[in-house]
Amino acid sequence: MVNSITFEYNIDFGRFFIKINHSNIDYISLSTQLCYVLGFENPQIIKNKDVAKYGSDLRGGFSSFGVYVKGLTEKMIIGDSLSSLLRVVSISGATPGEYNEKIYDTPIYSRVLPKEINDIEVELRTLDNGRLVPFSYGTVLIVLIFKKVINF
Repeated sequence: MVNSITFEYNIDFGRFFIKINHSNIDYISLSTQLCYVLGFENPQIIKNKDVAKYGSDLRGGFSSFGVYVKGLTEKMIIGDSLSSLLRVVSISGATPGEYNEKIYDTPIYSRVLPKEINDIEVELRTLDNGRLVPFSYGTVLIVLIFKKVINF
């Protein structure tokens, strides 16, 4: 039964399709993320010879993420809501397993809310649905620059 389901890629159409070679299997269900990566629309029911509606996205829609810091800075307007977003980091062109460094020449300054800071909690989240970014290995280094502002 293990070898009775295969995913194949049609180069002409640029789409995946499924082959089910077992009489007892009518359809399969996939996780939402895997369905997105392969380009299928409905993760619950994928039948024999179904062709993906969309092209594949082997990055799983993950090409950038947001750096959030709760309670440290004033919230800024992002779309139609307020958010504690510090910066959006693009990871296009990054190869998994390799060091990926982003240096920004123009820092984004936000007003710091607390008078004293004991600890800073940083969250790296996806921009599409706000999931925490999973890091299996490596180190994440974030540099925050604080500048004293004189209010008149």
